[in-house]
Amino acid sequence: MAWGLYAYGGEIVSAATVTTSGAGGFGVFAENAKAESTRVVLNGGSIKTTGSYNKFGHGSHGVLAKHTGAIIEVNGTTVEVNGDHARQTTSASSGNPIVPATAAALRAEVGGQIVADNATIKTSGMWAFGVHADGADAKITTQNNTAITTTEERGYGAYATAGGEVELNGGSVTTGGFMAHAIYSSGAESKITANNVVISATGDASDGAWAYNSGTTILNGSSISVIGEPNSKTPHEPASGVRAFGNGTLIAKDLDITTRGSSSAGAIAGTSTDFGSGYHGTVELDNVSITTSGSDSEAAWVGYGSTLDVKNSTLVSQQSEGIIVRNAATVTIDNSTIKSGQAASLKASFGQNENEPTKVTPSGQVQTIIVGAGSVLTENNGTLLRVERDAGVGADGKVTLTLASGATASGDVYNYDDLGNLVTHDPTKTVIDIQSGAQWAGMVIDDKTTIIDDSSGEQTNLDTDGDVSVQSGGSQQFNGTTSIGGSASVGSGQQVSFNGPTTIGADLMGQNGSSTTFGGDTDIAGSITAGTGSTFSFSGPTTVGGNVAGTGATFAFSSTAPTTIEGNLDLGAGSSTSGGTPDGPVLIFGNAQVGDGSTLGGNLNIAGILSSIGGTLNPGNSIGAQTYGSLGELSGTTYAAEVNAAGQSDLITIASGNADLTGVNLTVGQENGNGGYRLNHDYTIVETTKADGISAVAGNKFASETLDASFDGTLVKLDAAKFGANTVQISLSADTSAIDAIRKDLSSNQNATLDGVISVAGQNASADAALQSSDPKDALNQLSGELHGSTQTALLNNSQLVTRTLSNRMRANLGAGMQAGAPTAQASGAVAGSMPTSGAYPLWAQVVGSWNELDDDGNAAKVKSDTAGLFIGADTAVGQGWRVGAALGFTDGEVKVNDRNSKSDVTSYTAALYGGNSWKTAKGQVNFLAGAAYTTNEVDSRRTVNVGGSQTLKADYDVNTTQLFTELGYAIPVGQASVVEPYLGLAWMSQKAKSFDESGGSAALHGDSQTDDVTTFTLGLRGATTITTGKSEARLTAGLGWRHAAGDVDATRSMSFIQGAGDAFSIAGAPIAKNAAVVDLGAEMNVGKNTALGLSYSGQFGDGASDNAGTVYVRVRF
Repeated sequence: MAWGLYAYGGEIVSAATVTTSGAGGFGVFAENAKAESTRVVLNGGSIKTTGSYNKFGHGSHGVLAKHTGAIIEVNGTTVEVNGDHARQTTSASSGNPIVPATAAALRAEVGGQIVADNATIKTSGMWAFGVHADGADAKITTQNNTAITTTEERGYGAYATAGGEVELNGGSVTTGGFMAHAIYSSGAESKITANNVVISATGDASDGAWAYNSGTTILNGSSISVIGEPNSKTPHEPASGVRAFGNGTLIAKDLDITTRGSSSAGAIAGTSTDFGSGYHGTVELDNVSITTSGSDSEAAWVGYGSTLDVKNSTLVSQQSEGIIVRNAATVTIDNSTIKSGQAASLKASFGQNENEPTKVTPSGQVQTIIVGAGSVLTENNGTLLRVERDAGVGADGKVTLTLASGATASGDVYNYDDLGNLVTHDPTKTVIDIQSGAQWAGMVIDDKTTIIDDSSGEQTNLDTDGDVSVQSGGSQQFNGTTSIGGSASVGSGQQVSFNGPTTIGADLMGQNGSSTTFGGDTDIAGSITAGTGSTFSFSGPTTVGGNVAGTGATFAFSSTAPTTIEGNLDLGAGSSTSGGTPDGPVLIFGNAQVGDGSTLGGNLNIAGILSSIGGTLNPGNSIGAQTYGSLGELSGTTYAAEVNAAGQSDLITIASGNADLTGVNLTVGQENGNGGYRLNHDYTIVETTKADGISAVAGNKFASETLDASFDGTLVKLDAAKFGANTVQISLSADTSAIDAIRKDLSSNQNATLDGVISVAGQNASADAALQSSDPKDALNQLSGELHGSTQTALLNNSQLVTRTLSNRMRANLGAGMQAGAPTAQASGAVAGSMPTSGAYPLWAQVVGSWNELDDDGNAAKVKSDTAGLFIGADTAVGQGWRVGAALGFTDGEVKVNDRNSKSDVTSYTAALYGGNSWKTAKGQVNFLAGAAYTTNEVDSRRTVNVGGSQTLKADYDVNTTQLFTELGYAIPVGQASVVEPYLGLAWMSQKAKSFDESGGSAALHGDSQTDDVTTFTLGLRGATTITTGKSEARLTAGLGWRHAAGDVDATRSMSFIQGAGDAFSIAGAPIAKNAAVVDLGAEMNVGKNTALGLSYSGQFGDGASDNAGTVYVRVRF
């Protein structure tokens, strides 16, 4: 034997690198002296041994502390043991080595102490342990991310024997060899505690943690991962997450356990292998998550007198049973969930096979399974408990399954013999104890149960005295009259329809994800129990003689036929009810309990006590009513009250006693999410028959009061609930803070409309709808009546068509001069001519058309208008070069604001007088003209509004326009046939719109009369030239100018809502461009001696506005 460092008394502090290669050679060895302690401190460095065991059976330990007083500190040091430590004598039955000569990277013997801090512990040899505390008072402690890794057979990660103790704080333990258990305590007083340690075992038949031979293993926090397969040789031990047997105790808390190999259980209590120290063990799980994914890998296995205690945990087996109980055992499940999607939640088996101990008598074995409050066993293959008894020694085995109050389970109970045959249920051997307050969606299945699993999917006129279980795995139809004398169970995921009259003599159970529909009269003598995700629907009259209970289930009772439930209603997590009418509610003679996340919906009359912890009360199928005999505990409960635009609301009535609402959170929503509401209206949502049933409760109020998501984005608030003597009322009003918050983002028109809306809130359905709208800008735009302001603007803009028409016709006759008279024959003498005549064309007719746009200015939307019509006129000379004339006009057009879904049809009648003169000067000609016109516009408006309902709003009113215009120009000849003329024009328009009242809905507006004045100044230059084409002359004209408008260029209308007699608000139309370029083009040709035919175009183009007008005219002289 050779030791790298040896201490016997005193202290050694070292950072050395130590390597030993001899058999039985230790890297560091500390023994105590008689009178003083021995201490070795390793700071860094490394310790490595490569030798095997010596002839004395001593292994090559890395670090060894022996006897009381021997203390070794391993600080940041790497300790490796690489030699094999298994004697070559082997077992003939298994081939495994026996009489091992073990070694450990860290070993403490009888009183020796080792502390490893941030150390790295590695072994690669057979029977080479990571850390091993052996003997009374021997202790090894690891801390600060110390990592333990072993790679070979029987290389236990942390091992405590013969009263030794190992404490692991953080870090990790990883093993990779065959039967290399990561954590292993063995022997009385032996103990391992692992706090927040990451544990991994990858070798076959390797467990995450063991407690054996009265040892104790305690696991606190972190995780265990096991991926090994079973031992390929007898007795085929599997790899498991945690295991206790031989009177060992394993306690796990706040731990995640996963196994991935076949036959790999998450937790095992007890063993079938005779190790000479007993078969039973105890496993306690608290807040532990177990997931097994391999074939035949149950989440937990317990047997042979062992105990499994599961608290606050979730156990999941993806391919096998949740918990298997073998022969005698006790299982307690409290506030835990067991999931086994492809097998039974629980399996109880009795008997003896070749791999089981002969010392255990399998006869008379008793199993006790208690499922406590808060536990859920609903995810399975349709089987809650599968009981298997061998025909011989296990035939008298007894299992008692108790579902305590607050437990929820789904799935049937089956009894089988050792050949897999269903046998008659013996209630003295398979005892099912369903205590009050527990929910079980299942029944006992035996050889007398009618099992329907045929592929036809149809049964007609089924009549049986016994139980029926539907397990066809798909859709099953029961046609005609169905009579079941016993209970009926609908299997997991099954869809069943009873299409005719149905009678069930006992209970009805619907397992997870099942759907059961009743289309006719239904009479169920017993109770209904529904599993998670199951649904029950009833279309006809229904009577349930017992209770109705479910977890995560849906009960849809008829909304047209009567329903009576003679027992209690118990809605577990996520369940809901619906059905009944206010005049014909579902009658419940017992009490009602609404659990966390459940919704008590529909129209109900509950004779007993209503209690709710975390549930929701939601009367009606839309607006509805619920009546309760009295109120029990209401804690964390929500009252989801609906209101509508008709002034109706949900109502809860308490038939007796007081209504203490202090534990209720009120949430108010619109009926069906979009039913509207009435502002400033009192809705009664709670009433008591007792005269002071509300006020008798001191400080009575809701725990909270809020609006639901249907009011998101609206401008409405919930007023404080009004608690009266025996009623509670709520009301809604405009939310001034929300209104103030959005005003900065609203246009002037929208803000003005909002003022009008607020003035009629609660009195006008459209105004209320605008305040509830999730898009208030759009709602306000629709309600604004902007069309009327834009019609004003468009009419003012279009009035220039009259001015241009009259000015052009008058201008053409000014200074027209005289033309020679026709030759005249005389009786004697020379030929003479007649008197000269005027060159003017005094009579004219003009067809006009115009197309105008006023762009969106961020306040008012784009306006398009078009006009077509006819003007006729005539003028005559009155002396001194003056001419005067008159004209009449008719036009028809429309004004469209497409973004507001609105338009006005306009018919106009115009009468005008005009005149002018022309004075020659030395270099040109001064032209003056002036006129006046009066136009009556008959407006027929139409708006489509979808705020507060679809409405078409109409109004008829007159708008009268007076115009005065004049122009002064100076025409300068250019050559023989052309002229240019600078000019200045001035026009004044005064437009008066009469008042109006819209009709067609609550959004209808009253408009006040309105007068708008606009003055325009035009400065420009025009030119004309005459050309000869054949025997005719043609006159071409063109002009370019600038027009400036002043006054009421953004015409407004003062309006108010008729319904509710609202305050007036002012809305502006799209504005006329203040400045615009003017373009004129024209062509005229003489047609015969006394007729001229022409056409012209005039355009105005300003900022955000365009005006295009075209005309065709004829002028005639005599």
